[in-house]
Amino acid sequence: MMVVMRRFTCFLGARVEEGETDLIEVPTSEEEEAVFAQIKKRMVETPGWFVKTRAEDSGRFRRNYNRCPPLV
Repeated sequence: MMVVMRRFTCFLGARVEEGETDLIEVPTSEEEEAVFAQIKKRMVETPGWFVKTRAEDSGRFRRNYNRCPPLV
């Protein structure tokens, strides 16, 4: 579950860094409040981190996905 949450946060943060700031402006749950606060904090501390990490994760995901057998 943590890997999924990390990937989700990374992809959401990258979209926000690229200009879709409205995605994290109105949280609808306590979980969203925590995730959005983390994204905002990371963006202040290390700008560009989400976009860079998304690019690295995308390549890793494609490599691993291509090796997985198809689901039947």
